[in-house]
Amino acid sequence: MLFNSIIFAIFLPIVFLLYWFATFKSVKLQNWVVVIASFFFYGWWDWRFLSLLLISTCVVFFVGIGLSKNENPMTRKILLLVSVLMNLGLLGFLSTTISFWIILSLRFHSSVTGYRQAR
Repeated sequence: MLFNSIIFAIFLPIVFLLYWFATFKSVKLQNWVVVIASFFFYGWWDWRFLSLLLISTCVVFFVGIGLSKNENPMTRKILLLVSVLMNLGLLGFLSTTISFWIILSLRFHSSVTGYRQAR
């Protein structure tokens, strides 16, 4: 789903209305509307990346809980570092792996990744 597509033009008002009406219920419900809409939006683009988004979301969520419960500055810095390094590590690993498969595919003229070289 692209931002300039008809599907997004339908999706956005629906999410906005759900979010707006959830404001009368609770903030937790608002947060769930945003999270579910975000996962749906990214899943529409490529569902295979939803597991990565889920892992990243869970790590950040539990680090946030840990940060709210700890007063020790050193523990808080370690938790923040774990979150940042995990997300940057995931990004670095994925970009390297995807680049490797594209280069391998181009080198051997295969369509392992579904990426085809322009002729």
